[in-house]
Amino acid sequence: MAGELIGRFKETRRPYAALALGGDVGSVTCIANDFGYGALYERQVEGLAVAGDVAIGLTTSGTSENVVRGLAMARRLGAHTIALTGEKGVQGVEVDHVIAVPSRVTAHIQEIHLMLLHAWCVAIDAALRA
Repeated sequence: MAGELIGRFKETRRPYAALALGGDVGSVTCIANDFGYGALYERQVEGLAVAGDVAIGLTTSGTSENVVRGLAMARRLGAHTIALTGEKGVQGVEVDHVIAVPSRVTAHIQEIHLMLLHAWCVAIDAALRA
C-alpha cells in the first residue's frame, strides 16, 4: 500500500506520504539485532509517527508481537490505528478499527487484506483528488 500511495496506484498524481516499515533492511537488521524482532515496528513508529497519522498493522493471527507493539505505540502517540487480521481479531492491544477476515486460512486472509488495501488506494485517490 505504501508503494501505491507514494508512487501511484492507477493514476499519476502527486505522491502521498507513506512508509512500509519492513522495507528498510538496515533498520530491520539494526532493530532486530539490538532490541529483538518484537520491537521492529514499535521502535520505528516511536521515531516517525505523530498525532493524526494512520498506522495500519497486518497480522493474520492477530497476535504478532511486532505488529501488536507497533500499533500500541502508534496509539500512544495519537495516530489512528487499524488492524487487518484473521477471524480472531487482534489480541493484546486496543486499536481504533479492526477488520477481521472470517477465515483461518492464511492465504485467504492475505488475499482479502490485499483487496482491502487496493480498495483503500482507490478511495484515497478519489477523496484527495476532489
